[in-house]
Amino acid sequence: MSRRKLVLNLPLCLALIFAGSFALTVIMFKLQATEAEKIEQCMRESGYAIFALNFLPIFITMTFLFFLCGNLVIAGGTTSFLVILFSVTNRLKTLYRFDPFVPWDIALGAEVLSISKSFSPKLLTFIIAGFLSIIAVTAAGFAFIKNTKIGVPLRAACAACAFAAAAACNGTIMSDMELNAELPLIGNEYNRVDQFNSKGFIYEFIYVFNSGKIIKPKDYDAKAVEREMRAWEAAGDADAGEKRPHLFLILAEGFSEIPMNPVFSFPSDNPMENYKKLKSEGASGFIVTPSIGGGTADTEFDALTGVSSRNFRGSAYSYSLIVKKMNALPRIMAKAGYFTEAIHPGYPWFYNRSNVLPLLGFENFISSDDFPNAPTKGMYITEEASYERLVEEFENHLASGDDRPYFGFLITIQNHGPYFGKYRDGLTFGFDYDAPFSAKSLNELANYFYGVNDMDDELGKFAEYLQGMSEPAVFAYFGDHLPAIGDEIYDIALEGDELTRLYETPYLVWANDSARPIALDGFADKMSSFFFGASIAESLGVSQKDPFFSFINDLKRSVPIILEDNYFAGDGVSRKNGGGAYDEKVSIYDNWAYYRVFESVD
Repeated sequence: MSRRKLVLNLPLCLALIFAGSFALTVIMFKLQATEAEKIEQCMRESGYAIFALNFLPIFITMTFLFFLCGNLVIAGGTTSFLVILFSVTNRLKTLYRFDPFVPWDIALGAEVLSISKSFSPKLLTFIIAGFLSIIAVTAAGFAFIKNTKIGVPLRAACAACAFAAAAACNGTIMSDMELNAELPLIGNEYNRVDQFNSKGFIYEFIYVFNSGKIIKPKDYDAKAVEREMRAWEAAGDADAGEKRPHLFLILAEGFSEIPMNPVFSFPSDNPMENYKKLKSEGASGFIVTPSIGGGTADTEFDALTGVSSRNFRGSAYSYSLIVKKMNALPRIMAKAGYFTEAIHPGYPWFYNRSNVLPLLGFENFISSDDFPNAPTKGMYITEEASYERLVEEFENHLASGDDRPYFGFLITIQNHGPYFGKYRDGLTFGFDYDAPFSAKSLNELANYFYGVNDMDDELGKFAEYLQGMSEPAVFAYFGDHLPAIGDEIYDIALEGDELTRLYETPYLVWANDSARPIALDGFADKMSSFFFGASIAESLGVSQKDPFFSFINDLKRSVPIILEDNYFAGDGVSRKNGGGAYDEKVSIYDNWAYYRVFESVD
């Protein structure tokens, strides 16, 4: 006996497409990783234009699919599956990586899927159950619903109209920079998470796709760059003088001076004790990184290449720009006679490090694949295991008979966010506070401080190890970005200029007694992250081996911080590009950085 189906005519189908698109838009906003109050505030301030901008792509997509295939259930089920899949992915990537789901992530499937390794079994079960429910509802629709047949000519004409509407929207409102800038924003305009949360995932996803293009600097002239390059070329190799010190460059995951804020006190152990002691013995200050709460590879890129990743926001990720050999800190160090090695206890394919790091000049790269049975804390390989491997590799180099000084680059990972409940075995850090923190913030801080304490312990032990050597040695320690914690903590614990305070992470350069003649006075108190590697090269007397590094070390003395639209001169005053005394120098830098990435031949 055949089952009778509910038959829907064309007007009713279109009404259901409108209602379904409206419901999916609401679900999309509900799935965003931010407070509902903030979304509602942006909606009201925009006159609900934000809702319309996110509704329209869903409605057009469902309408197009309906007329293309002639089946309401297929159109609704496919659109629902994609919208919810992308929205859930955006929520989870934002929560676990403090970075939204962007178009090029689709081509980086393995990287995105790697986040799922951080999920609890309960969360994975919930996600799988949700998508099985969508499939079940779609199957039920096939069983009980059908729409009246639409003639092929009408379907083709309507599908063509929907496609034309999509193209028109994409070429106008979905790529309009002025419209995007006028929409309400809660947070920092340079924080992609704030942009997505304020303006809606679907709209911002499409806008990023349309605006994600790398543009040459205004009045770019390769010949002028080459003339500048010749002017900065060294007359010859630097005089090596005494034996060069071994160099250890340590990029510390989520490291910040938040625990040093006076609103916090520690009744027993201070999680920054060793760091504060070492600060008094070396050079220290802050770097202004390109990202907030995530984007480790962007800070790596900046420090190693001297090129600002802020200049290439349209790229998938900064390391994707490197497709050929490039003069960078490791290659410059190799030219100065160093053995170069990078160590990161994370996946080798993440951010394409396994291919990129050798192109930058590292002779060897050690990844999580080379850490069999390594201990973990908070889902990641421990700080202790990371430093032990660095020391092991260094001692193997010394024992090998290779008389070249050692340059080791360690990228730590243990204290990676998210921090709420991170150390699930109950390992947290006790502290007192004098501020109105929420329960969620206190949980994040307790877990974050626990990880910082581990970082501080290992930093102290490593400095003690180097101090006990007769070999001259220097380490440069710096944070990749602020930890991915709530805005409430940022607002209470971070001070400074609004343009930079959410991007400032500490750095520390320290030398053992055997290396003390080294000059540690060339570091700015606060500087853009792309100046850091060149500053290290200068302190070791090797920056003149590369004219670009020589140029940016000179630039740093007059313009230590360069952002997208502003720069800070040595007087600490922010100036808009195009209206300051140092515009020409900044323009030369922008042109040379572009040349360095796209036209320079090693």
